[in-house]
Amino acid sequence: LSPIPEFPYGDSEFMWSFWIFLPIPITTLVLGFVFSKKGVKVKKNIIIGSVMTIILTLFGTFSINQDLKVSHDFSYLIKVSNITKINFPKKGYISSVTKNKEIFSMVKFENKNEINYLIQSNSNWQNNLNMIPANFIPLYYASISSTYHYFLVYDALCHSYNTIDYSHKTHEYYYFAYDKTNNILLILNGQF
Repeated sequence: LSPIPEFPYGDSEFMWSFWIFLPIPITTLVLGFVFSKKGVKVKKNIIIGSVMTIILTLFGTFSINQDLKVSHDFSYLIKVSNITKINFPKKGYISSVTKNKEIFSMVKFENKNEINYLIQSNSNWQNNLNMIPANFIPLYYASISSTYHYFLVYDALCHSYNTIDYSHKTHEYYYFAYDKTNNILLILNGQF
C-alpha cells in the first residue's frame, strides 16, 4: 500500500497490524480451555491457538524496533537540497529511516519529467559509480541501487561532488541514485 513499495524498511513500519488479528487465536484458546473442561477433544485448537498467538505477537513487535525510525517528512529532502545545492522538485513522497549514523531515504516525485530534466541538465550526475572507490558505499545500499541509472556523491565537509577528500579524519557524505524507470531517488546520508 506504500507509495514506494521498493522501500526496504516499509514493512516494519506496519507490522503492528498483526496485533489486529490476535482476538481470533485468543478466542480459540479461551474456547479450547472451556470446552476441554467439558470433556470435548480440543487439544489441536489449543495448540494452534497458542502458536498463532505467539507468532502474531512476535511479528507485531517488529514495528516497535527502536533502532529504526521511519519518517515521511518531506522537509528532509528540502534540508538535503539546501546542503547539496541541488534543487530537487518540491512535490513527492518520501520514506526515510534513521539507523545509527545513517539516514536512508527513497523519494518518489510527482512530476517525473521535472526530476529527469534536473538530472540531465546537471553534469554532476553520472551513469556509473566509477568516480568513487568500490567499497565506499555500504554493500547493502549499493546492491539496492545496482540497477539504477544515475548516481551522484556529495562530500558535505569538502563541498565537492563525486570526489572524496581523504585528508579529513571524518566524512559526511550524501549518496544519490536515481531510477528513471520507477521514478525513485535513493538518498543515503552517512558518516565515516
